[in-house]
Amino acid sequence: MLPRPYLLPIVSLALLFTVAVVLYSWDGSFSHIQRQICSKVSSCETQQTQRTFRPIKLLEKVDEEGTKTTNTFRSSLLPQNGGLLRVRMSDDTEKVGDYGVSMFHQLHCLVVLREIIFPGGSPVHTEHNSSMARVQWAHCFDYLAQAILCAADDTLEPPKTAVNEQGQNIKIIDGVGHIVHQCRDPASLWRVVEEGNARPYDQAIIGHSVRASGLFPGTGYHEMPDLYRAD
Repeated sequence: MLPRPYLLPIVSLALLFTVAVVLYSWDGSFSHIQRQICSKVSSCETQQTQRTFRPIKLLEKVDEEGTKTTNTFRSSLLPQNGGLLRVRMSDDTEKVGDYGVSMFHQLHCLVVLREIIFPGGSPVHTEHNSSMARVQWAHCFDYLAQAILCAADDTLEPPKTAVNEQGQNIKIIDGVGHIVHQCRDPASLWRVVEEGNARPYDQAIIGHSVRASGLFPGTGYHEMPDLYRAD
């Protein structure tokens, strides 16, 4: 048997070695478990997709077909409920409220501004000269500017040759063409909102964003505009 003065250092070293082995093994096991969880919920990171901007006839339509064009434009950008997230309130399980989703709020503002530029008998915001309407327009300009700055898309857009009204070749930058943008997946937000319509989410799990709340969409099929689908 080892003398007592040597026993304590040896036991201490053995314990440290054991703890180190356990921690290393736990880290490896946890990473494996985390990967399994992520694979089941699509991704533990923000879902990414690639998108090449191209002219979309519906969005560039400038004729005066009134309400029909306005409604078509809106339905091509927003779900039926406007993109609101249905949430069952914690203080009253029978009460269901709405949370805004920033992307859909931005698209709503875009619809509002289009109705101002191309009114065509739009039933929404028809009193264009009212003070309340002007307040909402100003809000939408402000909100969209901050959303664009928040996204800070740093994709480089090279110039291309075009012909002006005088028949001269000029260089323009329109951002349309073979440039690939790295984007978040808008289709996942559409599916989350649609699933919330059928079964509202519990307020207890709601965080500061859809993904932070763990609201990953299911694998079921959802009708949505082609605009939401990746290239």
